[in-house]
Amino acid sequence: SEEVPDLAGSLLSMGRFNGMRPISSRVTSYDWHDSNAGQLAYTIEDEGEWRLHRVTGGFSPSLVTSTTPNGGTVAAWGDWGYAIQLPDARVQLLTPGGEPKDVEPGVALASHGSGWILVEDDGLKLVSAGGGVRRLDGSGVLETILAASFSPDGNQAAVLTRGGAVVVDLSDPEDIAVASRNGGGWVTWSSDSRFVVAPGSTGVSIYDVLNDESHRVFFGREILAARTLPLTSRQTDDLP
Repeated sequence: SEEVPDLAGSLLSMGRFNGMRPISSRVTSYDWHDSNAGQLAYTIEDEGEWRLHRVTGGFSPSLVTSTTPNGGTVAAWGDWGYAIQLPDARVQLLTPGGEPKDVEPGVALASHGSGWILVEDDGLKLVSAGGGVRRLDGSGVLETILAASFSPDGNQAAVLTRGGAVVVDLSDPEDIAVASRNGGGWVTWSSDSRFVVAPGSTGVSIYDVLNDESHRVFFGREILAARTLPLTSRQTDDLP
């Protein structure tokens, strides 16, 4: 996406590395599907209308739903539906077809393919796409949250604050492990839910959840973002 002078929102382009084409202007937000690679949802506000689109194959968007402008942005989505962040610090849940469901107070941080959404609301809570809520007592000690990510198995969450990244055991939220002492704008996991990859002061911090060990790589380099790539079909080891 890119800003265009005298045009509200952003210009969203899609394609492959050797060919990009504009898809839509006046885009106000976008987010990747939480479990299927290459699927994108985005919002537009234009001519007195708010629209939610998705791209699930090729580069042809399809309309999910539309309504009057509400300032909502897509915070998370998956096969379970959509979490739309409203400007008044509430989260509007939508069905996969775009029909409105519950509204929950807080800020949506991340989602898991199982249908759980991690929400900040004076601490952390888990909101089910089906409407259930479970507050994670003990997580209120966290500072301002910048980003979060579920582990692929759904048992833990990595939460990035201004003071660094921590790992929260969702079955025992008082069990918090420090993954990195540096803040940033992103945090991610290896596919086997063993390693947390987070920003370092320079380079990248890799935290081994199993052995409670941290490793630093790419010293002296400014890293904008990082992800992991499975080395084998079994996905037992990941390459950052």
